[in-house]
Amino acid sequence: HNIDQLKILLIDDESTTRLIIGKMFIDLGVQTITCISSEEAMDLYIKNNVGFDLIIIDIILSHNTNGFDLAKEIRTRELYNNVPIVGISSSDPECDTSIFNIFVKKPLSIENLIDILELKHKNDKKLKDKEKEKEKEKEKEN
Repeated sequence: HNIDQLKILLIDDESTTRLIIGKMFIDLGVQTITCISSEEAMDLYIKNNVGFDLIIIDIILSHNTNGFDLAKEIRTRELYNNVPIVGISSSDPECDTSIFNIFVKKPLSIENLIDILELKHKNDKKLKDKEKEKEKEKEKEN
């Protein structure tokens, strides 16, 4: 994936955060779709199997659900099994963040965003390496 072909889903209930992070990604040439709540993300994109290369979720969302529950729900869907999920929050998380590939504390800097994009690249490489391993195993069997 070239950086300008990446598609990111950002879920955050704070409009300022959505605007700032969204604009920073757009300035980097990344297509960014933002949602205000986990319900909106699920209804508009996840349930409709819209493909994303990366998902960024605020851990503390207003409304009925939090970022952890949303990440768990996303992980149950086959299309998103291998999509990196980044947890973000302005406070330190009080529980296990292992559902997320990485956790980044707000406010996010441009360096944070570049690290997040690097995570996507590393994840792609890991998946390709796994596929190669499977192919080698199949060849051994034959």
